[in-house]
Amino acid sequence: VLEHLLNPRETLDEVRRILRPGGRIAVAVPNLERFKARWAGPAWFHLDLPRHIFHFPLPALGLLLEDCGFRIARVRHFSLRQNPFGWVQSALNRIQGPRNALYHLLRRNNGKAPQPGRAAQASMRLAYAAGMPLGLFASAVDALFSRGATVEVTALKASRPPGLALLRPGSSAEKRHLFRWRHREIPYTIRRAPRPA
Repeated sequence: VLEHLLNPRETLDEVRRILRPGGRIAVAVPNLERFKARWAGPAWFHLDLPRHIFHFPLPALGLLLEDCGFRIARVRHFSLRQNPFGWVQSALNRIQGPRNALYHLLRRNNGKAPQPGRAAQASMRLAYAAGMPLGLFASAVDALFSRGATVEVTALKASRPPGLALLRPGSSAEKRHLFRWRHREIPYTIRRAPRPA
């Protein structure tokens, strides 16, 4: 859900406030920095604009959680619900339109998107049946190499106060990172903020 929120930091701060000490939070988001996102580009199923307002590279998500007072306990790169289907729908998005037509067909559409004809529906169902085993295999390989299209981070409420801040390049005590997206390199900078006394 974090990718849908206008202010994810504010939401995580509130979750930390109401969570008891040692409590857990699980955050599952699309993993923008992985192969499937680069391969599919704008056809990537998990891009889902404009509903997905934020996309998090895993290092940035980890830093956001730490900055909001959580300690990362576990990272998973596999979602049976999202990853295999994401491969199939992303491939269909690349070769035919309209975008996410199989997803809308399987969800019974609810009148939100134009309904394809019977032949198109049959071909999409066939692609689904044939593609899901391949998508499951590709997703398992992705997870094996920690490169899944979605990432689930389980974090614990830390006992110490939050201590990270994202800053502009050129700040002192910074750590520079490079995020790659569609053959472009986007720099971002992270710096440890002083802890309150």
